[in-house]
Amino acid sequence: MPTALRIARLNSTIQLPSSAEAGAVDEAWWRDLSQRALPAALAGVAERALARAGLPQEAVVAVRRLDLRLRLAEGASDDELLRAWSQTLETALVRALAGSDPVRRQAGSADAHDAN
Repeated sequence: MPTALRIARLNSTIQLPSSAEAGAVDEAWWRDLSQRALPAALAGVAERALARAGLPQEAVVAVRRLDLRLRLAEGASDDELLRAWSQTLETALVRALAGSDPVRRQAGSADAHDAN
């Protein structure tokens, strides 16, 4: 069974240095980045996090909330942002999964262990 990562809701807040111009983040750019590029950048995060946490790939685990904080240098590229987001998410998932006792999904079962 392939590993799946489902993000039900993603909230993001961008804080710019006080020296940054108002409106420095183009909403269309942000929407495109988060809806198109981010899913591709997060590919493999679930598999790597499960492996690093010592859990089998078929483990089913629910994480209700995961707060992430990214700090990037001013002028960071889209690729740097996506790479940082992927690495930060993977590390946070590993922490959330550490010590969890996942349930193996049976055919037709939607049960999952809540890691948080």
